[in-house]
Amino acid sequence: MEMSSLETLSQYGYKKDPFSVTMETADYLRMKRLISLALASDRYKFLSITGERGVGKSVTVGNVLKDLDIHLVETLSSAKERILIEDIERSMILELSEERPRYRKDLRVIQFRHIIGKASESKPIVLILEEAHRMHGQTLRSLKSTLENTKWKGRPNLFTVILIGHGNALGRDGMAEIRLRADSTSMMGLSTEEIKQYVMATVGEHFEGGAIAAIATLRDARNYLDLQSILLGFMGRALGYGRRTVTEADVIAGYGIKPNIKDMLERVGITQADLAKRLDQSKTLVNKIINDKQGDIPKRTFEEGKSQILGFLKEELSKVEGNVDSNKELLKKVS
Repeated sequence: MEMSSLETLSQYGYKKDPFSVTMETADYLRMKRLISLALASDRYKFLSITGERGVGKSVTVGNVLKDLDIHLVETLSSAKERILIEDIERSMILELSEERPRYRKDLRVIQFRHIIGKASESKPIVLILEEAHRMHGQTLRSLKSTLENTKWKGRPNLFTVILIGHGNALGRDGMAEIRLRADSTSMMGLSTEEIKQYVMATVGEHFEGGAIAAIATLRDARNYLDLQSILLGFMGRALGYGRRTVTEADVIAGYGIKPNIKDMLERVGITQADLAKRLDQSKTLVNKIINDKQGDIPKRTFEEGKSQILGFLKEELSKVEGNVDSNKELLKKVS
């Protein structure tokens, strides 16, 4: 039976969650630019941000907004399908003032306009709607009307709406009128280099350099939650083998990854010609093995040559990448 995540971390001596770090990823920088443009724009007052589960939508948007001088309003209801425009208005009144929302709708509309108008004079207002893909279309259309009709001293568009969800809430039927005043974008997930940096910043001391490089090639590792699960799984299995270090062989065996000889050569800084000379092999054979093209080379010769090359490169990699901590200065942590 596999260990639980907390038990695995405990066995490795962690006293707190090592994964609670943030990084300036490409997604973060892109969201920062888009959100800043949306706040400065009178046209794009709705911004829909989508991405698969665990890709870091909420955390990324939160990290961007915490560095901006804004009034931030979030709706806390878990029943997203039942949220009405009245619920959103009440949340904004309570968040931006000391007043209680008026019960009568006509009085609350006046109250809402006054509070939003005064607050918008000091700094921009941002309304965050999480899991927007679950919200009713009529609520979103009503929110658009509220945004357009709420004016203060002749100024329209007094706040910006950021919709966060797995799917684009504005891509459904009946949303065309909102899409004209909106922009939509998707988060792409972690790049290969960002995966390496994240591993090194969290639990990298328990992974060989080759293991980190192999994990970075996994499609499943592109979002934070899946990557964390992968890392903890390998750490737990390493303990089962009586080790506290995850090897490249563990990752290759676990995911059936074919070693990328070209990548290994680049990582150790050796050319094909140097490799052939150091192993006393022909350049033609080395080239065919590196490009995985056996051609007219006898199978036994090809496999034996490949095994020799992989053994040599793994030994060289252990020298170059064995100490993961030495690479930590490459990290660009936000916190």
